[in-house]
Amino acid sequence: MKIDIDRKHITENFFVVLLFIGLIAFLYLLKPLYPALLLALILVYIFNPVVDKVEAYSKRRWIGVLFIIIFVIPPLSIFLGMLVLTFISEIRLLLRDPQVQEFLQYLGVNIESYVSSLAGEKFSFSPSDLSSLSVAEVYDSLQAYQQWFTKGFEAVSGFFRTLSSILFQTILGGFFALYALLKMNKIRKTIRAIEHEKIQMFLVFVDKGLKQVVYSMFLTSVFGGVISAIIYWYFGLPFILLLSILTGLLILIPLVGGWLVYLPLTGYILWKQGLVDAALFFVVCAIFISTMPDLLIRPMLAKSKEVDFVLLSLGFISGVIAFGAIGIILGPLLIICAVGVFKILSSDNEESKN
Repeated sequence: MKIDIDRKHITENFFVVLLFIGLIAFLYLLKPLYPALLLALILVYIFNPVVDKVEAYSKRRWIGVLFIIIFVIPPLSIFLGMLVLTFISEIRLLLRDPQVQEFLQYLGVNIESYVSSLAGEKFSFSPSDLSSLSVAEVYDSLQAYQQWFTKGFEAVSGFFRTLSSILFQTILGGFFALYALLKMNKIRKTIRAIEHEKIQMFLVFVDKGLKQVVYSMFLTSVFGGVISAIIYWYFGLPFILLLSILTGLLILIPLVGGWLVYLPLTGYILWKQGLVDAALFFVVCAIFISTMPDLLIRPMLAKSKEVDFVLLSLGFISGVIAFGAIGIILGPLLIICAVGVFKILSSDNEESKN
């Protein structure tokens, strides 16, 4: 019995699978730069339409990039800086709020004792009392001070390490984004010049899928933050800005993100305002924060969705679990690449059958 083997299709499919494996290996090598690269990716997809519009009028790509640098980045940076400072200020006020402290004590959470434990043991003496202590007591006291100093130094150094890492990744990501925006025409020309049809199909598929992810993230976050601020204001909750920012950020994680904010707030309203208000608040949040974004925002994206919403949700959730915050982009990216390879292989099989 003779088996008909199409060696051309086998070779092409093997090449596509090899390309996917190589892409995964390349992404692994770039792991230290993930935050900067993913930030650059988001900025490119957000700002590229603006640069394209300016280029269409000025006929110069660099003018569009200069427009972004002068008229978009500075106001956006100032706005984000003020937002971060306000966010930190409201967190401090939140921890000092008597009602919040009372609610946390009702739940059995003692913030003051937790903060005190981070500083080490409490000292029941002053330095002037050292003369009345024995040698062993002085040694124990100095050990306690040393422990307090060591933990304080570790906390401060850890804060500055984190801050410097964030600044480095942000600056590097901004540089990558500006460079990609400036060279976008050459990047498009290079992709179009690829002779291998399967590679072109794969890259175009990944590009469309990433646009879907980035635009859905941006629009869903803005929509969720604004609508949650209105809901929190209506129910008389304190620290509306802080809570709405948290909602806008966590809503990036489909299905479970919004629950992480309004479910504890439902308990707070139940404790302060009663069962009826708490039930009404929960239903309103479930509709407008958890359900409405997926019904309104995602259909406003591209006309044809490249990847099913369930698969993207799986990428979001598993990406965050596996990679942390950067998994919000990295997880869906891996899902898009896998689906792209599957669709290319399945299209080959359909063509061979025909």
